[in-house]
Amino acid sequence: MSGLYSVEDLLDPQYLSPFYSEIASANMNNPFLQFYAGSGGIDNPGDIIEMTYFPANKTPVPLNKKGSPAKTQSLIGAQSYFHKPIHIFNELTLPLHSVMNMRAPDSQAVDPKGRAEIDRQFKAFVYRQNLARSVAISKAFANGVIYVDPDGVILESSSGAELTIDLQVPAGHKSQLDYNGGGAIINTAWDNSAALILEDLRQIRVAAEEQNAEYPNHVWMHSTGLGWLRANTEIKAYIQGGGSPERTEYLLNGYGASGTNGVNGVTFELGGYTWHFYDGTYTASDGTVKPLIPTTKAIITPDPNPTWFRNYNGMEIVPTQVGVFGGFQEALNSVGEIYGDFAYATIGHNPPKISIFAGTNFLYAFANPNAVWMPTVDF
Repeated sequence: MSGLYSVEDLLDPQYLSPFYSEIASANMNNPFLQFYAGSGGIDNPGDIIEMTYFPANKTPVPLNKKGSPAKTQSLIGAQSYFHKPIHIFNELTLPLHSVMNMRAPDSQAVDPKGRAEIDRQFKAFVYRQNLARSVAISKAFANGVIYVDPDGVILESSSGAELTIDLQVPAGHKSQLDYNGGGAIINTAWDNSAALILEDLRQIRVAAEEQNAEYPNHVWMHSTGLGWLRANTEIKAYIQGGGSPERTEYLLNGYGASGTNGVNGVTFELGGYTWHFYDGTYTASDGTVKPLIPTTKAIITPDPNPTWFRNYNGMEIVPTQVGVFGGFQEALNSVGEIYGDFAYATIGHNPPKISIFAGTNFLYAFANPNAVWMPTVDF
């Protein structure tokens, strides 16, 4: 499906929604979002998502004397969390005379120039929707909480929030990572050349094992962190002693293993972790431009997997035709269920126009909140 072909197509929700979703997928230009949520989501009907996680049990069964009665064991429990999906719903208006002028002569088909203009408007619309997704996943992984004001704007703090989406990440997985009350893992800021960054990451894996969490092996940072790695005494000794001049050159010059600039999601391997750097930005609720991955944070996770991270598609009921119906049943038959991205159009008047209603229902959530680490590494 490469574009809209006729005015009828534009007004057909069964055509418009897939077209809208196709554009959204093609324009997911955030490598962080693509990495964790780019492979499709889990369809969830209703307005409440119940998320269940079954942790592995590390307690050995007790031994028993020969001939003694069997020891009764407890059933293995599960963790459950309840969330509401995030809802996006917006309107894009096209003047009706403009759409009619897009038709080819003596035909209902939209001419190539008209189709290109509709495509352009859709892509701009979808870009902003994906940017909202990007900000939501950024707040989820960097803070563990998403705050939303009454106008639907994602906030930088809890001040003015009407909606709070708390993803249940423990306090010990934030700040300097005092995960068990025994002291912080990160005692020296990573911008200090004497910081033991690789040792900190080793201790995070030990902590994950103690908490029966999935094995962390990815580090996401703003490219500010590249300068810290290049200047870090421990890391320079590690890479120079590893007999890999290619790896040393790539790291010290800020390049990934493919030789491409490493600030757009390109990766390299270091200390048993895959490192990713991303410098995408957005305009925040206060009007300032902010990085999607904060310059003071590191985001540390296992491989993307629904065992610990879930990407949900919520359900929307959309009209398949608009108008006056002969009865209740006919009206019910004129709607359909769509998961994730959706779009439909109506013709209005005063003045005549085509209104395209489009949006999405989604949720990024942690089935196992102990699997993600979001330390402040510059303090």
